[in-house]
Amino acid sequence: MKMPICKTCHGEYTLETCLCPNCGRPLRRGEDFCQHCRTVVSEKRLCPRCKSDVTIWEREDFSLVEFIKRWGALGLLPSLGAVLAFPLLWLPNATTLHYLMTAFSIGLSQLIIILLYIQRLLWREHNWATQIYDAKFYSLPSLIGMMFFAGSVLSAVVIVIQQRWDAPSTLDKLFFAVSYVGMMGVFTAGFTLLAIQDYLNQLEERVPQPIFADMEKLLHVVLDAAIRTLNLLDGTEIQSHTDAGRITDRTYEVLEASRVPENGGIVILLHEYKPAAEPDTQGKWAHETWHIEADRWGRIQTLQPARVSHRG
Repeated sequence: MKMPICKTCHGEYTLETCLCPNCGRPLRRGEDFCQHCRTVVSEKRLCPRCKSDVTIWEREDFSLVEFIKRWGALGLLPSLGAVLAFPLLWLPNATTLHYLMTAFSIGLSQLIIILLYIQRLLWREHNWATQIYDAKFYSLPSLIGMMFFAGSVLSAVVIVIQQRWDAPSTLDKLFFAVSYVGMMGVFTAGFTLLAIQDYLNQLEERVPQPIFADMEKLLHVVLDAAIRTLNLLDGTEIQSHTDAGRITDRTYEVLEASRVPENGGIVILLHEYKPAAEPDTQGKWAHETWHIEADRWGRIQTLQPARVSHRG
């Protein structure tokens, strides 16, 4: 069974692992009543990884039809234009070419709306990425402007060819049809992206920002995963997610944490203090500095010693 994904940190969760917003302990049965602090959580549940409210995102799950009703109707305007243009412009002298290019333009427009709807949250990630790190993306407003500019150019091409429609060659017909279908496609993309931009503007008022936009939260998520891994490697049993940073026989200190400007990830130098393992070193401590690299969603890519450990 596929587990739900927290859209704030891209971590998996289940109803049993979500946390109480009051005491931070697992709700276990996914109920509205916390068994630990006896608090009614009113359906609010926190992601066990990033501690953001997952119920906010669960309420944002809506169908393509709902998207079109609320925002995406703008993307249907070019298709409506193609339907109206057929009887007004082409029908008196319509050829097979006009039927085909009208059908293809409407079909392509619907496909573009569906694909952009599916990727609507990816555009949100791109918008944040362009603000946080050196992302190689065009901003959504820039893409909208490019789409309308390309559509205007293709419109001019269609008008010029239509005005000279006097015994056109096969190549002329092909160029005309491609320009017409392309015009409808880019206008559909422009209007749909405009609808998505409006949707995202409203969405930002309801949901938390992605984890890579909050350096402190990203640091905490990576440290929690790294400390858990280090303790598991040493054979230390962790009773619950809340124990990862509270191991009584060891201490951790962040020496350095910096963002990777190319991809929005994070690099951390973590110093670990723990009891020496050898029998003749009772009361002494082992020191280790760890080099940690994680991507912008807090997924650890590298966890290795930064230098040879020493004892004190």
